[in-house]
Amino acid sequence: MEDNKDMVTATETAEEKNTQGEDKAEKTYSRDELNKIINAERNKIKAEILKEEEEKRTEAEKLAKMKADEKLEYEKQKETDRANKAEMELNAYKLKDTAIQIANEKGLDVKLLDMIDFTRESAETINSKIESMTKLFKDAVEKGINESLKEKSPRYVVGTTENSKKNISRASY
Repeated sequence: MEDNKDMVTATETAEEKNTQGEDKAEKTYSRDELNKIINAERNKIKAEILKEEEEKRTEAEKLAKMKADEKLEYEKQKETDRANKAEMELNAYKLKDTAIQIANEKGLDVKLLDMIDFTRESAETINSKIESMTKLFKDAVEKGINESLKEKSPRYVVGTTENSKKNISRASY
């Protein structure tokens, strides 16, 4: 009876399974196994938090060791990097907007532009990529249309004139 209290079932009981017609094995965990699983998850989360705190502490120590001029230079560099990153993102949004307009004008599907990394491209390279995508897209569409319009070559069947006359007379117009 005490063993039943220590067992936690992860699925339905066997009786309920039989009524539903399922033949899955019942998975049970003891309290010790559940505690091990929960403790492992806790330890993983603690490790992540400790790693973040360690990074913050090393950054603070680095700043504490620096002289006033070095601190200003370091902070200035960080702000410059952040500003450059923000400017690159803004330019990427502008380039993407322009690329979407060009693609719409050329009849190119806008979803194809998702393949381009706008943060690393310039206006000229994006223009040439759109040109090549348009050409490839139109070639693929033309090939698909030609394939679907292709007809099988007619078979020539030699038959008697009697049979062909009957078939022609039965054909409806």
